[in-house]
Amino acid sequence: MDGQQVLQAMRPGDYATIWLNDGRALEAFIENIDVGTDKIFLLDIQSGEPLQLSLAEVHGVAVDNEESAPETIEQQIKRIPLGEYLMIWGQFPGAMSQTAKQGKLKHVDFPNGSLTLYSTTYDHDVWVPIDKITYIDESRTGPGALGPAQSPDWYRRPDGNWYKGDRKYEG
Repeated sequence: MDGQQVLQAMRPGDYATIWLNDGRALEAFIENIDVGTDKIFLLDIQSGEPLQLSLAEVHGVAVDNEESAPETIEQQIKRIPLGEYLMIWGQFPGAMSQTAKQGKLKHVDFPNGSLTLYSTTYDHDVWVPIDKITYIDESRTGPGALGPAQSPDWYRRPDGNWYKGDRKYEG
């Protein structure tokens, strides 16, 4: 897919899967396309972070338009049962950048545009304005990291030798 085809395939507001030249695939909402600089501005669905891509980084794109529009934040909230643990990303009041609020869904108040999470870590309620939510991560089952921040390169096996994967350190 050449650059012109990529640009013609996307429009602001589209939900798209974008394949990058390095082999990664991103699921994102297209926020803006700057044809003059060949830049694509998007919101990464998984991280909730805004990203900027150069057209040169894009290998291909698949756009999911109106026919099967992605669910809105409100639709997602309506589908989530009370008591489910959530990590909610957004640009919340008092924060300079995207932050996460997490806890068990306790109450939803659509008329007032908010929901309440119960923080199992701090034992108190957390207020979340619905209009500031950018992404809801339903994959979490509780607080804490999904994995270690860093994995060791070298480790010592019971035989006393150091290994990196299956390669033995020869010194």
